[in-house]
Amino acid sequence: MKQILPDCKISNTESCTPQCSYKLNQAPCTCPQGFTKASTDRMRYQNTIKLGSSSGGRGDLPKIHPNRTFTAQFERQVFKYLRNKIPKIDGLRVINLTLEGEITFHFFANKRDGRKVKDALNELVEKRHLGNITFAPGKIALRQNPTLLIKEVRVNQKKPAVRCGDDFILSCTALGSPHMSFRWFKDGMVVNETIALRNIWTKQMKTDVSDQYMSLLGVKSADALDEGRYTCQVTDWGIEQCKTIDLEVIPPPAVKVMPMTITVEKGTSLNIVCMWPVGVDDRGQIYGYSWLKETKDSKEVNLFKMQKNVEEWEELYPAGSILKVFSIQKSSKYTCQVQSNVGSVNASIDVEILNKTAVPWCEADNSNSHKMHWTETRVWGVAKVECPPHYRGVAKRRRSMIYTGQARWQTADFSDCISTRLIRITNQFQSLMLGFQNTTTVEILANVLELLKARTELYPGEGEPVLSLMQNITWYLNVTSAWDDLVEATPLFYSIINTLLQFDNAIINSQVKIN
Repeated sequence: MKQILPDCKISNTESCTPQCSYKLNQAPCTCPQGFTKASTDRMRYQNTIKLGSSSGGRGDLPKIHPNRTFTAQFERQVFKYLRNKIPKIDGLRVINLTLEGEITFHFFANKRDGRKVKDALNELVEKRHLGNITFAPGKIALRQNPTLLIKEVRVNQKKPAVRCGDDFILSCTALGSPHMSFRWFKDGMVVNETIALRNIWTKQMKTDVSDQYMSLLGVKSADALDEGRYTCQVTDWGIEQCKTIDLEVIPPPAVKVMPMTITVEKGTSLNIVCMWPVGVDDRGQIYGYSWLKETKDSKEVNLFKMQKNVEEWEELYPAGSILKVFSIQKSSKYTCQVQSNVGSVNASIDVEILNKTAVPWCEADNSNSHKMHWTETRVWGVAKVECPPHYRGVAKRRRSMIYTGQARWQTADFSDCISTRLIRITNQFQSLMLGFQNTTTVEILANVLELLKARTELYPGEGEPVLSLMQNITWYLNVTSAWDDLVEATPLFYSIINTLLQFDNAIINSQVKIN
């Protein structure tokens, strides 16, 4: 097996570019037979020669040239001839043979041997024959291209980072022949703009530099799932080379307030915490925040001034704010608004004033089977908590009136809770719609069915995100007119629905449906 030098990696420098033989339907630059170091002093020489008539009374050569035996004979004899004239020649191959008797072939030799190549070919034509192969009088048509050398991959930004929602263009440049071909991958997935439901495009062009070509990958409105490692694969005459770039997509701040709901009696003081995660380098974001307030009386959302011993706030390190409300008098909604150079994000909390002597209410519940802590809530109020571990989202629980003056907790609603495994499956489908092809809708549905069959129980409402995913897949198949996939997916749709119906309360909201 050919091995590559330790300091020559896929993320390489121009002085040390790894390459290997290209295999169809193989992941880019996996190179099971090992890498070799791309040469910077080799050239591809292409020549076209007019063949003469054959001897021995067999008629004109064009009539017998299509025979593969002649092609192999030509390659063998011309290679033997040139090998004695030019050092380090390899890869001689016939690439075209016309009915008019013009044969085009190429080979690889050192860049500094260009004069020797030209002299040897001129001498060959002047000889008019090589063994039993004859040549018509004329001039050689010699072309030269450098062997493949991928130069760089870059993004049209100062840093390899774009904001969510911004456009970006990746470019990949390489030296080589006009025969070269580019392909883009993202985290190993083929970039296929034909399956995307957004504006994503690729374009290949020649640059102003001799023998240099460029491929562009453009994306309109970056998505969070666009973040990852992009690989440009370039192939040219059976050789492949790759370069990568790691692209960051800077999201809006993930803002949350704690607690998620508050129900207190009039005159109670309380604290509301607003937090947003920040990376070590903060990804170049600049944050600002403000608090807004909406009372149930006015229904107007307004900024409000800090008043000592009424409503005060202070910053939390490294990124957050705490709002202190003293002796609250009215039910209100407080909104934490966070601004960054990506965008503005709000997170709100409803503070309900509870008159326990006038309004039925439910005490806090810690004894439920789901091991969740539900705070006390007035009748028809909704308590909210973070979803259980390994889930993302918010769980809700409403308090209803059973008869005058009496209330009780309803079944908890986990329809906004998505398991980490379902998130991974959903992201696969989202990536497909973005144009990153590493799976099919049929495989996605099969993964969903496998997930459900592995479960012995579901949280109440947990099946509803599954229905939402199925509806999106159905819509995608119809929009893309993927009728064969739709037919193949139909039995999986029925199996998933049948499996969901075997769980108690997997679907608890009557308005949920799938078309």
